[in-house]
Amino acid sequence: MNELQKRLEGIQKILMGMYEAGIPLSSHSKGFERETFISGFLSKVLPPLYRFGTGEVVDSSNEPSGQLDIVIETPFMPSLPLPGAESSPRLYPPEAVAVAIEVKSDIDTQWDRIKLASEKLEKFERRFGAMITMGELPKKIPYFVVAYKGPKKLQTLWDRLKIHPSISGVLIVESKFFLARASALGLSLDKNASGQPEHVGCGYEGNDALWAFVTALHSAMTVLQAASANPNRYMGEPTLFTK
Repeated sequence: MNELQKRLEGIQKILMGMYEAGIPLSSHSKGFERETFISGFLSKVLPPLYRFGTGEVVDSSNEPSGQLDIVIETPFMPSLPLPGAESSPRLYPPEAVAVAIEVKSDIDTQWDRIKLASEKLEKFERRFGAMITMGELPKKIPYFVVAYKGPKKLQTLWDRLKIHPSISGVLIVESKFFLARASALGLSLDKNASGQPEHVGCGYEGNDALWAFVTALHSAMTVLQAASANPNRYMGEPTLFTK
């Protein structure tokens, strides 16, 4: 086992320790602690250019996405916090979101909630003008799930994920599983492979799972290198004055 693998194994143990330490708490307290811990961990692992927060995606439809546990922002669009409140939930236009992450205790018991949240988010599209990308930028917001407990077989996880295209990938901390669509990992498939990247699952086990999850987030965050966004899309027509 090399040093990277040792570090990943240690991180996985710490994540599970955090989960077990919070078991006696109320469901609200447990959820807040786990979301905060995952967010704090990822914000130190991933490049510092990106801001981490929580909140809802909104556009001109007046139908918000619902609360998202973790939002990683793009640096190309404003978002709105509550003034005077430190670390308040934000309102994000779709173009402000690079990645959304849901944190759950047990995917088996909370799968219906995950599906509903992903379907609400799927209706939003990111619309940019001129762009510089490293690969193909999906219009939909990538949506990942971190669950402390879940299936013991990757195939079981894929049987769920493959019929819900609004979910990009799932990390199961206890089982050391990560399963994502090839498209979410930025992978181009061999010409002989059957299916499109969004319909092909890539599974990782053991210490590779956590690193594959970080890699998938990194891919989703960095595919967009520069972009022209238009905040004017989210306000009404101005009142014009002439001489």
